[in-house]
Amino acid sequence: DRRQSTGGVNGRAMADALPHHPFVGRPRVDHCRRECGHPLVTDDIAPMRGALDYEDLPRDAGAQIGFALATAFDQRDRIGEAFAAYSTANRVHRASLDYDDAEFEAQARRLRARLTDSFLEQRPTWGTDRSDPIFIVGMTRAGSTLLEQILASHSSIEGGDELKTLHSMAIHLAESHHTATLAGALGDLSPGDAKALGEEYLEKAAQWRKTDRPRFTDKMPSNWVYSGFIHLILPNARIIDIRRHPLDCGWSNYT
Repeated sequence: DRRQSTGGVNGRAMADALPHHPFVGRPRVDHCRRECGHPLVTDDIAPMRGALDYEDLPRDAGAQIGFALATAFDQRDRIGEAFAAYSTANRVHRASLDYDDAEFEAQARRLRARLTDSFLEQRPTWGTDRSDPIFIVGMTRAGSTLLEQILASHSSIEGGDELKTLHSMAIHLAESHHTATLAGALGDLSPGDAKALGEEYLEKAAQWRKTDRPRFTDKMPSNWVYSGFIHLILPNARIIDIRRHPLDCGWSNYT
């Protein structure tokens, strides 16, 4: 639309005026994508390469520029250089993340052991009976945004985007328990606790809502690990696990 077009031109103008600024890469790529898919030219690539040598370049900015540079090479069919740039950008991006894959796997195993079918079947009426949320979970780049747009075209559903509400509640609940784990905390909940947590989620999610439609989506992909938690505190909520071919999904995340 007009705002996007203006933003693209302004971003490109900023990149031209500040060729060595650490954030020049993305405006150049965004502008060229909007201009009918026209490829970036050599004059676009050189400043981005120069920006990577910027002395005080923040790590996340380096990753952004790396991905933008890879896109630029890809548009010019310089495949080897594009893949090398993607590889470097992903290494830089990974180094900037505070993520422990071993700890995450351990947490998932603890939750799976705690939230068994029998555990949930013994608590069928726990939580709040409200059915407002529709959780869209799965891998990033699997199509959650498209699915949310389709659902939000219904007059009874509001698109809520990616809400951090459930994750924040899970972290707080785990930290307040003597085991410092979410699985341990869920095992000690009472029916009243579960209902209060369900109502807390709805109250906090309401802060981000813009309409009075009866249903809303929460498309935070990583909420898949909290599926059992959702069943316990919001038993009438819907959970949609969106899938895409692993190769397509993996490549989309990589690039």
